[in-house]
Amino acid sequence: MGKFFIFYILYWLTGSPIIGILALLSIYLVVDRTYLGFLPDPLRVLRTSSRIRELKKLVSINPHNGPALKELGIYMVEGRHYFFWN
Repeated sequence: MGKFFIFYILYWLTGSPIIGILALLSIYLVVDRTYLGFLPDPLRVLRTSSRIRELKKLVSINPHNGPALKELGIYMVEGRHYFFWN
């Protein structure tokens, strides 16, 4: 009942039910990403891929860098990429 009331207030303020629904969804997404964390992070894939690229570059320059190899291995196993050259 509370969600319908919030939707009604947003509908009354904006004058359009579509904009009211979009506002309600955007409020839910902001609250979820800030406090709850039920929805996955859409930017995590980009951060992970850029970090893997940086680590591959580091390891190609210095193959004896243990912490970089360990972190790269963790990312590769999480992504199910078990071979370094792929």
